[in-house]
Amino acid sequence: MTRKGSISFLFLSSLCLSFACKKQKDIIQEEPRQIMTNFAMDQSDLKTKIWHLVADKAILSEEKELAYLTNPHMLFYKNDVPDTKVKSKTGVVQTETHDVVLSTDVVAVSLSDQNKLYTSQLFYSAANHQFLTNEKVKVVRPSGTTYGRGLKASEDLSQIKIFHQQSFVKSSAQNPQ
Repeated sequence: MTRKGSISFLFLSSLCLSFACKKQKDIIQEEPRQIMTNFAMDQSDLKTKIWHLVADKAILSEEKELAYLTNPHMLFYKNDVPDTKVKSKTGVVQTETHDVVLSTDVVAVSLSDQNKLYTSQLFYSAANHQFLTNEKVKVVRPSGTTYGRGLKASEDLSQIKIFHQQSFVKSSAQNPQ
């Protein structure tokens, strides 16, 4: 009987040891990451500020060089003056290239001319200083509203190219009294 108990104990011990090793292996293989609250990041070029990003929370993946963001807000600068602000519910920034993807209820507002852009996902190319999306977009300007699918725009929203668009222009005629 002792022999059966010893065999059972060895079997259970080796089984537990294999599970413990597996869990430890999984932990070791899990990529290094950091979780930060009140995350902030800047991009500048020769002392000129290009943009400033803040997020409630960021999960930094060191191996993938990505930061997964919660409630990111970005402020773009033109001649060191804030010019465009962008916010969304989620986002990802590539920490090496400074490319950013903003997702879920994305709103971009030009502070100089009040152009507003609404979409579900917006990619910012740091190399080209422009916004891109293939998603549905709504652009509201003082002169009217344009809807479409797909967009290419400068970071200050002064140049916006909307693909597959429908426009609605505000009438300048006043109602007769």
